[in-house]
Amino acid sequence: MTGKRTVAVFMISIALIAAVLAFTGRMTHAQSGSADGELMQKVDQIAADQKAIMADLAGIKEQLRILTIRVTQQQ
Repeated sequence: MTGKRTVAVFMISIALIAAVLAFTGRMTHAQSGSADGELMQKVDQIAADQKAIMADLAGIKEQLRILTIRVTQQQ
């Protein structure tokens, strides 16, 4: 009897947790629907900034390579 009761309580608990998660998921989705456009703009801006940083780093890497060659030649 106790085993069946434990299983029943466990199943009811799982059902309640699923219901709460589904409800909060809908609330979050409803709120984020209007913010999706802003989020995508921010993500695009971050991607553009990262590309600019990578270009700057490539320039610095090239300058360091040139300096390394010059120092090696002077020794």
